[in-house]
Amino acid sequence: MEANDDDVINEVESIFEPQKSIHFKVDLNGSSNLTGRSTEDGVPVSLPLQSLEELFAWKASDKTDLGQSFSKPALSGYRKISSNSSKTMLCHDMAGGYLDDRFVQQMVGKRTIEYHMSYWSLIDIFVYFSHHFITIPPVGWINACRTNGVAVLGTFITESTGGYDRCRAIFSSPVVWTYVADQMVDIATFYGFDGWLINIENTIELEMIPAVVQFVSYLTVKMHEVNPDAQVIWYDSVTKDGVLKWQNELNCKNSIFYDACDGIFLNYGWKDSYLEKSLKLAKSLSSVYVGIDVFGRGIMGGGGFNSCDALKAINKYGFSSAIFAPGWVLETLAQPNFQMNNKRFWNLLSPLIEHHPIKCPSGFSTSFNIGCIENKCALGPLQLQSELGLQSLMPCVPSKYFSLDFNGKDHFLLVNAIEATEQEVVFLFNTEVKEKILTIKIVSNSENVEGLFAMATNRANVILSESKSRDFTVQYKRSTVEKDRYVHEFIIHCNVSFVASELLAIPKLEECIVFSLSLHPGLQPTPQVENTPTVDILCTEISWKVMEESEQFFLLDCTLVFTNSTTSGIFKTEVLCERNFGFCEDSKKPKLCTLGWSRCSKYRVHNMKVANPMFGGPNCSVLFQVRHMDDMHTVLGEGNLLVTYSE
Repeated sequence: MEANDDDVINEVESIFEPQKSIHFKVDLNGSSNLTGRSTEDGVPVSLPLQSLEELFAWKASDKTDLGQSFSKPALSGYRKISSNSSKTMLCHDMAGGYLDDRFVQQMVGKRTIEYHMSYWSLIDIFVYFSHHFITIPPVGWINACRTNGVAVLGTFITESTGGYDRCRAIFSSPVVWTYVADQMVDIATFYGFDGWLINIENTIELEMIPAVVQFVSYLTVKMHEVNPDAQVIWYDSVTKDGVLKWQNELNCKNSIFYDACDGIFLNYGWKDSYLEKSLKLAKSLSSVYVGIDVFGRGIMGGGGFNSCDALKAINKYGFSSAIFAPGWVLETLAQPNFQMNNKRFWNLLSPLIEHHPIKCPSGFSTSFNIGCIENKCALGPLQLQSELGLQSLMPCVPSKYFSLDFNGKDHFLLVNAIEATEQEVVFLFNTEVKEKILTIKIVSNSENVEGLFAMATNRANVILSESKSRDFTVQYKRSTVEKDRYVHEFIIHCNVSFVASELLAIPKLEECIVFSLSLHPGLQPTPQVENTPTVDILCTEISWKVMEESEQFFLLDCTLVFTNSTTSGIFKTEVLCERNFGFCEDSKKPKLCTLGWSRCSKYRVHNMKVANPMFGGPNCSVLFQVRHMDDMHTVLGEGNLLVTYSE
């Protein structure tokens, strides 16, 4: 089959509804398969490094690893405002790590709903932990953390006999441990995470201990050179004598490692008296993270829903906490009740945790996406799939007055006060924006949200309702975007600059659904959709193959590259497709449906089912559309690409 571009477009227009801006750019010289260590069955994945050989061989922008570039995180993100108060670390260790979260994109048949975190306002540092030598956090977790102002750490771990041998190989030579540290810095920089947890759980020859200390110090210095917010944390394991003996406290046997980095993660077998002794050597209370094993191994209170007992004890001394394996709520309890159990777990801890606001001088927006989607492009029943990288900025603490939900179309925040005995104020977002004018937009199912929200400032609490006071004037405007969906815009004016610190909800008896919310300094003009920029798309690494189960279909693999995906404000890219199924039994009129989402400049299409024209149907073709969006679903750029099979 041979056809020129005009013939192809004319033929496809007879099948598909007319579309604008169809670009026919197919690079048939590219490799047909996605190969390299960061791929699995032709799709991109995030994986650890298992050996020194793999660590030494790793390099940024590795041309032999075609899946590597998919794991570069989105550029946007927030940081929490630093302080000397206690912090909370979440150390995520679940069933060995790299489960379905290893997939960079949601893939039909591979990804299901699994553990995810929605209560980021309680967390300052997230550690992705596994028992692999160099644990690189999957990009979905990195994106979720960056969106919510949480620092992300990978893990360097050595264990048992193999760990002893590996440590001998590393710490026997300054050239080797320096190169190991340099590679770790480059890896963190390339993948966009903030540092490392160092966990050496094996004995070390005594004469190598100075080299270990130098390694930790060198790594810390180099990480801070490339990232001022970097963190290198030592795990309480091997001692200055080279003996593997968990101290469960900060003392002279582990302080030499602690002094060389940013902090220490104490093992879980501590007692009050151990924490009392730890006060003597702490350079700051917040740099000592006292471990809480949610599985209850040797921990005060027995873990689980009683983990709050250990946290209460830690708070008496002002130390930070390290909550290990909160995935317990999913691993040990019934999966259908995960959301309820997870909310209960964090509800118990929330009153005991210090909340740190995020830095967002340009404001923020959120659509309350908890990190899952419904795949509507799959043949067969709709599938709910995990997509960590799409998580929005999450509201503050879990509360009986609001909950996060997803109806298959929209993620939303449900606010109500059915259980309220008196009017209460609920914190939604803890932030700091300095300005004289503040614009807040709320998209809701309610026709009237006046009085349901307030803004806490350094001057006064401002109720979001048309009003005028000595310090503030609030202007209110409502518009209808579709049935049962209203945009409420509040503009707060002040005659002097003020600090907007907390967005509050004031639940009433009625139920209110909030689909999205934004808060920005100054007057925010309505986006001009008609001026949406065109996105150019390149298709490469193309492969057509006949489906083994039925020769009536081809399977298409290709990589879509968005060549101008650097538009300011991009939060995500939606990839849609139209495809024909010829005259086969499941033939349907082609229509655009969401294929997936990307937080980088690429998207991998894998095993897409398209009709084989040799069986009497029309030509084998797919129309792709990409839409760059912010988190309020405003389209910032759009492009189309037609891919047609030819022999």
